[in-house]
Amino acid sequence: MTKTTNYQLNQWAKSDRIRMDDFNADNAKIDAALKEVADNAAQAPKIHFGSYTGDGASSRVISLGTTPKAVLVFMNGYRIASGDGNTRYGGFAVTGRDAEAVRICEDGFTIYAGSSYFSNMSGSVYTYLAIC
Repeated sequence: MTKTTNYQLNQWAKSDRIRMDDFNADNAKIDAALKEVADNAAQAPKIHFGSYTGDGASSRVISLGTTPKAVLVFMNGYRIASGDGNTRYGGFAVTGRDAEAVRICEDGFTIYAGSSYFSNMSGSVYTYLAIC
């Protein structure tokens, strides 16, 4: 009887004697491999991607149902012309709890409207990417 390359599962030929122990051993290997995949997927970072429309309030929580490790917020259409003639798109990148425009909180992130930052301007549409 031959075995598969990756998991050493049984590969029967017509002349091989089929035994219950061989099936049980293969099923145990498959079960262990699937459990490993599921465990690793549960530990992988989750990506939350979405958008919101600013309401002009001084602060507002964007709820994700979990605490992100990092958040990136872009105001749609916000562009900065640079001295080299290229256009740059601006945004807010946050990895801690002490930023001014966007702060990570327990359930997601909080956005703020202020005189020097624009993460909740009324009527402006924002796109965010959060890594949790």
